[in-house]
Amino acid sequence: MKVRELRFAFSAVADLSADEIKSLSDLLEAADELSVTELCAATTIKLPKAKRAPVAAQINEDAIAEYVAELRDLRGDDQMKATFVRLKKDKRIKLGEARAIARQLLGERIFKTKAEAMKAIEKRQIADARATHRRSHIEDIF
Repeated sequence: MKVRELRFAFSAVADLSADEIKSLSDLLEAADELSVTELCAATTIKLPKAKRAPVAAQINEDAIAEYVAELRDLRGDDQMKATFVRLKKDKRIKLGEARAIARQLLGERIFKTKAEAMKAIEKRQIADARATHRRSHIEDIF
């Protein structure tokens, strides 16, 4: 059996999309005159390299610094809510930035998603606000 015949056989396979069949056919075209055994034994045909996932863009250090400073200096529930609304909607804040903000505020924790990081940051900020509120009431007593 020649590779050309193998290519024609592949084109009859219904499970593959037309693009997949065309790609396979184009790949095997260079070995049309070889037998399948010869093709398997030959190592001269190189497969194209697999596409790699795009490298993540550099994280936006300015946005991280801005939000870390703002989150550390929050005063009151209204300011906290407004900051979190902005933070969640900010297009500059991707997973990398969310992780960096969380790392600076919460320490070394790994977050799989931006939403998970945002939730942890918000939870910590609320806990800190409550603790500050309690301390201020205790100070008033003494």
